[in-house]
Amino acid sequence: MKRVVVLITVALLGSMGLAQAQKVNEVALSKKIEKLEADSKDAKKNGKASLWLNMGKAYYDAGAAITSQVYRGMDEVYTMLTFGAASVDTVKTVEGKEYKVSSFPYVDLYFDNGLLAFWDITKPVFEGDLDKSAEAYQKAAELDKSRGTITKASEGLQAVVNTYKQIADNEYAQRQFKTAAAYFAKAYDLASGSVLNKIDTLAGYNAGLLATVVMDYPMGEKYLNEAASHDYTMDGDVYYYLSICYNGENKTEEAKKVLQDALAKYPKNTKIIEGLLNVYANTGEDPTAIIPLVETAIAEDPTNAELYAGLGRVNEKLGKLPEAIAAFQKAVELLPDDFSTNFNLGLTVIKYADELAKILNEQRFTSQEAYNAELAKVYAAYEKSIVPLEKAHSIDPKDVASVELLKNVFFRLRDEAPSMMDNYNKYNELFQSMQE
Repeated sequence: MKRVVVLITVALLGSMGLAQAQKVNEVALSKKIEKLEADSKDAKKNGKASLWLNMGKAYYDAGAAITSQVYRGMDEVYTMLTFGAASVDTVKTVEGKEYKVSSFPYVDLYFDNGLLAFWDITKPVFEGDLDKSAEAYQKAAELDKSRGTITKASEGLQAVVNTYKQIADNEYAQRQFKTAAAYFAKAYDLASGSVLNKIDTLAGYNAGLLATVVMDYPMGEKYLNEAASHDYTMDGDVYYYLSICYNGENKTEEAKKVLQDALAKYPKNTKIIEGLLNVYANTGEDPTAIIPLVETAIAEDPTNAELYAGLGRVNEKLGKLPEAIAAFQKAVELLPDDFSTNFNLGLTVIKYADELAKILNEQRFTSQEAYNAELAKVYAAYEKSIVPLEKAHSIDPKDVASVELLKNVFFRLRDEAPSMMDNYNKYNELFQSMQE
């Protein structure tokens, strides 16, 4: 499975102090939290929203104190202005890559080429501090529905959400996908709660995708469905990953249905096609059943070039190359200036010509004339790839793949006419220059 994930580095949570090194006042934070915890057990005090607002802020300050002023990609010089001088600098290898590691009393910072790649908190101020902060802010909102309290609780909870995402992004950078998924899920759940009532679709999608990567399929199903229900589909990718979760839970029918529905909406998405082919292969069903699904969509929208391109991809995957060529040709007619449709048409024509060449080489002929006649058909098939590939090249002159295919085709046809050899030389020279 290809891991395709959209992640953002969370913006700097607060103004970075450049004049002095960052200090974590653990003693003061501990005393403040101990007093607030004691007050929360006092029946005369624990009914006041202000107590819980203060507790929410105290726990948040403890949770964010260590890294609130840094972010991934931060320049090493500015990071040092925030943290001061490291107690020790070392070099460590993580996932086969070397990093410079600057160690501080509470955290190790990992740098790659002078930029902060990620960090590892070695000594948290409090365990579960951010979770306790969120609980306190929610308690305050339950006790007092006034605008002032709700505003303060909302601001505090949003800060916790942002920090959850910062932690998730940092864990992802270390390829700790399970932990990253958990923090993205926390961010999504807290944001969508009754106080903030916001749908953070990116956090939900990332939680679902990373859960799928670590094969936590129930969690992946939950959050990918959340993303899809709010139209965060990543051009149909969400349904492909959702089908992986369904398959992992032995929900074959659900996997098939979600992909069938998605194919009509996103016929150009090759992941969906591949997913459907896998489902049909697993169930032993005839994969050609996919074709009527696309054809039905085409009947309802006959001028949709993407549907024809999708039909072409399905037929190509099934090895039905003449049918694929016909579908791609129709797509090109409807969308003549699209790179991918022209490229796919040219590529599929070459695959079909390759098949004809293979058949030719396996045949026996009684005369040179008979062989030449069949060879001419093979050359004619290859020639049909030139127009769409040259069109693709004109649309995207920097694409190497189309240049390489043109070079190879003209090489095959070099003995057919002087112009073929001239074109081979042209594209070969261009291809070589693109490798430099």
